[in-house]
Amino acid sequence: NVDPNSSFRLRFEGEETGDILALPFGGSTCLGSTTAKQIITTSTVDTSGVGGDDSVSHLTSFALTYDGHTINPIVANDVSCGETATEISRELMLLPTLYDVA
Repeated sequence: NVDPNSSFRLRFEGEETGDILALPFGGSTCLGSTTAKQIITTSTVDTSGVGGDDSVSHLTSFALTYDGHTINPIVANDVSCGETATEISRELMLLPTLYDVA
């Protein structure tokens, strides 16, 4: 059980919050986990102006690492974008630290 009067503070780069109640809704037990949405952004560089081309090799693959866990390599230009997105979602769901991928 948690003391209903307990609180904590967060500190980052010299800034600190005020007291944050551990049990903001009362009671004596902690609430369950909270879902958080994180957005992953990627980008590429157009090298066609300096001798590169505008196609992605069927040999290009990548793997994502989160919290020390790495997914299986995914071929970047093997199937359609929709199928690749499904494969990425499937691999992310295998990471033990993620609970829902949308």
